[in-house]
Amino acid sequence: MAADAAAGRPGGVDRHSDLPAGTPGVAAAAGSDQRVPAVGLAVAAVGFALAVLRIAVPAVGLALAILRIAVPAVGFAFTRVRIPVRARFPVPELPAVTGSPTGRPRLIATDLDGTFLGSDHKVSPTNLAAARRAAELGIPFVVATGRPLRWLDVLDELAEAHSQVVVSNGAAVFDLATRTVVRSFPLDAATAVEVADALRTAIPGITFGFETPTGFGCEPGCPSVERASAGSVMADLDALTARIGPVIKLLGYHTRLDSDALAEQALRVVGDRLTQTHSVVAGAYGLLELSAPGVTKASTLALMCAELGVGASDVIAFGDMPNDRAMLAWAGRGYVVANGHHSLLSAGFTVVPGNDADGVGRTVLDLLA
Repeated sequence: MAADAAAGRPGGVDRHSDLPAGTPGVAAAAGSDQRVPAVGLAVAAVGFALAVLRIAVPAVGLALAILRIAVPAVGFAFTRVRIPVRARFPVPELPAVTGSPTGRPRLIATDLDGTFLGSDHKVSPTNLAAARRAAELGIPFVVATGRPLRWLDVLDELAEAHSQVVVSNGAAVFDLATRTVVRSFPLDAATAVEVADALRTAIPGITFGFETPTGFGCEPGCPSVERASAGSVMADLDALTARIGPVIKLLGYHTRLDSDALAEQALRVVGDRLTQTHSVVAGAYGLLELSAPGVTKASTLALMCAELGVGASDVIAFGDMPNDRAMLAWAGRGYVVANGHHSLLSAGFTVVPGNDADGVGRTVLDLLA
């Protein structure tokens, strides 16, 4: 895919502020997306036990899709966001749940760039119709993206079909209706710096950036297009942790390694200190994404489903890149678009037409017919 800078703004990616490439990368990283969130996640804040997944859920009244539940801490502006809940939970281990191969789902989750959006980074009429049909039937249609909340304007036309979006690979949940971050799962800053230092020793030439719920900061020399964005901060990592607030993603960049090769080398260093994943991007560098232990798109969707009383076997999910793998494995039915990363295409998920052939919309409309 072409960079969003050509459209007049930087970034706009599903994985981060750098757009995914139009074709999968080469040499998949072995085990680059290792952990699938487990039943029994412990989440900070007062909660209640739910029978379906037995997850302790913060009492924030999470709204999903068309439910329009009121969310606390209203009064959002993109320059100032109130974050009422921050939670961390242990590294989960959850086997894939196999749902019925046919039948109507109770929740639909989809990745954004390379999956739900076409190569023009727009929502096609067919995909829009599918989201709206789900809304008519009372089925939550949830976008789970690697994009930060700063780049969700493409979802404006879906406002009638859903309200909450899983952003930053599960590290936060943003409510489109209230313009509020309703959940955030920050990294431990000291651990992030420790892991970055270890990666710097093991992989010469790697540079780093930090993502917060509402901002971005990176080291000098970082190749991300976002470094020139308004409000971005440039400093060394220790200084960044003190200046930009809670960090939800540590990003690693390398100009001589693609994302697959970078992830493969990093895996031996990161271990279980952080959750590692990656995706292929269009920039002239590889991109590594690191979140708090146990945080994935799947872990955050599991919390949402617990509040709705929806079991994983009743969820269908669509994706295209390694950062979608945990979500596809957790859902009862996982679908990979035909243009997806080869590591997913060979993983046993159901393959549907590509993003430019409305694979998500056509599949959803068939299931809801």
